[in-house]
Amino acid sequence: GYDVHTNSTAGDPCGNVYEVLFDAVKYEQDVPPEPVAEHVPINIMLSATILKVNSMDIKTQTYAYSMYFRQEWFDNRLTWEPEDFGHQRYLNWSATSTLSTSPFLWTSDGFFSTATTVSNPDSDESFTVRYDGFVLWSRLLQVTSFCEMNMKFYPFDYQECITDIESYAYPMTDLVFTLSTNYTTIELDPNSAACSMCAVNTVDAYLVEAPSAYLSSKTYRGVTFSGVRWVFGFSRAPGTYFITMFLPLWLICVLSMGSCWIDTDAATARVSMGITTVLVLISQINGQKGVVPDTRYITCLDVYLL
Repeated sequence: GYDVHTNSTAGDPCGNVYEVLFDAVKYEQDVPPEPVAEHVPINIMLSATILKVNSMDIKTQTYAYSMYFRQEWFDNRLTWEPEDFGHQRYLNWSATSTLSTSPFLWTSDGFFSTATTVSNPDSDESFTVRYDGFVLWSRLLQVTSFCEMNMKFYPFDYQECITDIESYAYPMTDLVFTLSTNYTTIELDPNSAACSMCAVNTVDAYLVEAPSAYLSSKTYRGVTFSGVRWVFGFSRAPGTYFITMFLPLWLICVLSMGSCWIDTDAATARVSMGITTVLVLISQINGQKGVVPDTRYITCLDVYLL
């Protein structure tokens, strides 16, 4: 259900505009808005605020984040004269109550083509309709997306991960996605970024760079579909690897050199020293295989361990 709110103190006029706009005979949810001009596609403006990058899993090559996802467009069927309805200029509602007469708007069929899962766990969404037909649809989403990672320079790697949003059924001649001019196209939540250790600017061993957005398009069987691409940058902070990996290996190398000062007749001690060094190296290599995905190439760490 949806809870309807307005910015007017008059009760009846607000109810009237609601009934007029969503009359079942005049408004059809499955029919898209009419274009503003002939041969001009419907314009859906996109923007997002990234609340938190929740995880970065290099083994499964996925990353997850939470965000407010906003879509804006104009629907000429949802227009009215404010003076006729008690100077009512806006109609707002959210999915927070059990209102029996819930409005059903036409919404775009945009989907996250690179995502493995997209969820709205608490059904958090809101709609705002302005008297001139402007519609704002905002949702709280949790997205897990695939990212083809390049581990060649691991653990000094930099990952560039993309999120593609595109239309499923409407070709570019009927619908286009553009970057919003009313909101920042995509940004990290400035409130969360105040915390240097728990905010969106860090996830696991990576520092999260401010994402960027570009217009994109894809063609399937000769039909082109509009889209928007978000690009996330993740740069690894290698400091912890010096403590947990490089320093222990340096100490093992120094320890193995001690066998040169062991008496040549003490064969057992010299062999034990060599075996211990090899076993430590094997243990480190196997430990990294459980973290890093299998690759067709040798990483910097592989070269160092060998």
